[in-house]
Amino acid sequence: MEGLLQLVLDSVPSALSKAAYRRALLEFFSWFNRHRELGLTKATVQKFRTELEQRGLAPPSVNIRLSAIRRLAAEAADNGLMPPELAAGILRIKGARYRGAKIGTWLSPEQAVKLLSLPDRSTTKGRRDCAFTIRSQTIDDIKRGDRNLK
Repeated sequence: MEGLLQLVLDSVPSALSKAAYRRALLEFFSWFNRHRELGLTKATVQKFRTELEQRGLAPPSVNIRLSAIRRLAAEAADNGLMPPELAAGILRIKGARYRGAKIGTWLSPEQAVKLLSLPDRSTTKGRRDCAFTIRSQTIDDIKRGDRNLK
């Protein structure tokens, strides 16, 4: 398994990714050794994912492990160590869903309109503050992909 591990690590350019993939794959190899009778299949990797989620790991933690396993399957198939059909099944395993929550205090639409109308546009500072407020709102819209700006 050390050879497989090295194949994956050699395919990842970032040192941080190498470290994360190494930890993830060593954990998977340890788990897999206890479940070897299942063989390395899509169902086996899904079982591993289920166990990670049952342990209470956060979605990003589950997903980094799955990314490493997907890379393992791709590299094994590319190097003739696994049938491509089997690797394709493992590559189709979906990651854990993020159940995001809004953090902080969010403005209601009415509060946002009130905030945008606060600068006194009759003064130089008020016109400047209004321009900054509108510009930052436009930048946020662009970052979100809102192309219907007026």
